[in-house]
Parts: sequence; C-alpha cells; structure tokens
Amino acid sequence: YMTAYALWGLSEAQKAGIAVDKKALQRGQKYLLKELPKLPEPTSDYERNRRLFSELVALKLDPKSQSEIIRRRWEKMAIASLHDPYSLALLLEGAALMGAETLKTAALNRLKALKKSEPAGSYFTQPQPVWGFWYSDREEMTARVLLALQAAGENSTIPQRELVAYLLAQKKQPHWRNTRVSALVAKALLAWALAAGEKAQAQRIVLRTGKSERVVDWDPRRNTITELRQDFRIAEQSARVSISRSGSGFFLARAEWRHYLETPLPPERQNPFRLSRRFYRVERNEGKYRIGAPSYQFRAGDIVMAELELRTPRGAEYLLIEDMLPAGFEPLADAELSSLGEIQSSGYENLPSALTRLDDRVALAKTFVEPDRFAPRAFYRARFPGHYQSMPAQGGWMYYPESFVFSTKDAITIRD
Repeated sequence: YMTAYALWGLSEAQKAGIAVDKKALQRGQKYLLKELPKLPEPTSDYERNRRLFSELVALKLDPKSQSEIIRRRWEKMAIASLHDPYSLALLLEGAALMGAETLKTAALNRLKALKKSEPAGSYFTQPQPVWGFWYSDREEMTARVLLALQAAGENSTIPQRELVAYLLAQKKQPHWRNTRVSALVAKALLAWALAAGEKAQAQRIVLRTGKSERVVDWDPRRNTITELRQDFRIAEQSARVSISRSGSGFFLARAEWRHYLETPLPPERQNPFRLSRRFYRVERNEGKYRIGAPSYQFRAGDIVMAELELRTPRGAEYLLIEDMLPAGFEPLADAELSSLGEIQSSGYENLPSALTRLDDRVALAKTFVEPDRFAPRAFYRARFPGHYQSMPAQGGWMYYPESFVFSTKDAITIRD
C-alpha cells in the first residue's frame, strides 16, 4: 500500500511538470504489479480500501496489462452490499478508467443510496465511526467521491455541486482539518473548476449590500486570494448581499457575521469540549515518585504535576491542549522528566501523541480520542516564591483554533 501511495504521489507530480526519477517509478511499478496478485482477500473495510487503492494506482500506471485482471476481480465483489463510500468511490473511478459500464453503474447507484444531505450540501461518511484509520474522515471521503464522479463524467445521479458546497462549508480556516485532507479537497475542487470552464484570467467582481458597493479587479496570476475578502459594516440584524462576476466558470462565495463585543468573553465558551485542570505535588519516597493530593500551595523546588482533562461526548481527532506555563514555575528537563516513570501518564489512552515545550506553554497533541476524555499530564518545578495567577489552559481541535475552550484561572502560592 505504501508503495502504491508513493507511486501515486510521484505520478501526480510528474503530470504537473515536476521532474521525477523515471527509474524510481519503473522500479516501484514493477514491485507493485508483482506483489498485488499475492495479496489475500480482504476481511475488513480497512484491508479492502488499501487493496482497491493499490489496484487503482496499478490501473492508472499500466492500464493495458491490468484492466482485464482487475475487472475480473472487481466484478466478483458484492457491490450492492458495500456500506463504505470510500471503497465505492475507488471502484467507480477504476470502472470509468476501464470502461466497465456495469461495474460503474453498480458503484454509482450504491453511492447514491449512501449519500447524506444537510443545508450546507451533501456528503459521505462511514455508517459507524472508525478510529483506527483515516478512511473514516468525512471531508476526505466526500472529496474522494467528488474525484470519482469527475473521472466517471457523472453529474446527474449525484450532483457534484452539492459535494462542492459541503466541502467549502467545512473550511473554517485557510485549510481543512489537516494537510492530507486539504490536499485531496483542493485537488477535487481544482478538477471541478477546470471542468466548469474556469480559466486563469482577469475578472471583475462586484459586491453590493444596501447602499454599499465594492468593485474588485482580480487576476489569479498576480493577486492573492485574500484580496477577494471584503468587509461590510452592518448595523441591522440581517443583510442581503448580491455578488456578480465577469468571465465563465462557476462562483462560490462564503459570508460570515463578526460580532464585536464591548464586554470580554466569558471564562468558558459554549462548545462540545470541556477543559479542566488540577495541580498536584509530586512526592518522592525511597527513589520512587508518587502523586500527592491536589494543591495550589507549593514550596520552591517542588515538582508539580498539572493534570488536564479535555472532555468530548463523541470522541474526536487531532486535538491540542496548551497549558500556559504558570508564573514562578519552570518546565522539567528531559532527563528529569523521564525519571518520573509511570506517573507521566494515567494510561495509554491519555499519553500524548506529541509533546512540545515552548517558552510560555506546554503543547500536548492527540491524534485520536475515544469518547469521552483525554487527560494528559504536564510537569513543572516550582522555582520562584510568590503569589501568582495562572493563565487558563486551552484546548480543542488542532486546526480549528476557534473551537478552543478554556479552563479556569488558578491562584498559586510558592513559598521558600
């Protein structure tokens, strides 16, 4: 599978005009074609996805020798009983490449039955959450189906614009949830734009709301996307905005309200997440460390543990907790931290996937969180006597900072 994934990336780079070692491609292709027939029949969605993706890559690299072999194997699959949109998207794209109309129709009809819709658009997802691998990602799965529909030239059974609208609605920041998802979604949207007749040429965009009008002359070869962002000051509770553009292709716009409050935000924001923090003195007895009772009063030289608890009722992926370094404390050095032994974590499920100590905070990341909590630990040494206010810890989805919630502030005393 990793060979297929690398070959796919190299072939995409080659199509884009990037110099790629042809011998490396040939060696990888030879290995892939030799090993594919040896694979056992898949027994799970995970194994089936890996195999289908590998076969699709082999088909793209060598359609002459692989079409008949892959077609025969795929036609034996019970497509009508498949519940995994990712597998079906791979089947649809491969069937379109082979010209296998029966296979293509079966995959397309099954995808139509699995399509889900909401006001933002249409999307695809696993029937049950899968935490062990990335095929369960809703945005990535929807982008994969969009690419398959484009490869199949299909826009009536499942309107592609519904998927495009949904994917754009999930873009909360300049990217989607992570780099991999962003890359696949961008590829799908680019293919959609080209199919719609979009060209890299100068355009004029006119925006109107009430008595305000903005005219933007924009050229993708010279201007940046941020120049298309326009702000209107609205005093009313609602606004009607009209947008028009020159040229041919398609147009997708996004609007959002921004409320500027004269009062500060409340200490805890309403959010699916809840974050709390407690401090403990770490005690040492006969060379072994143990966690003492919760406390907010320490002596200079004490080792202090901050246990953070991020609760999420449905489980989540790619979480980040940042514990702001309390005044009067300093983080433990690596050697000292490793000597703490098993108290560094309350179990594998609470062990951070990555831990980074910065000048003003400790960052603890987690790739997958099963319902309903992630409770990592950070360790410090109380150093400078005094009475301090500790900044709240913050946490939420790593790539959506606006999702962050905060713990309460804490008052800490360090004595000589």
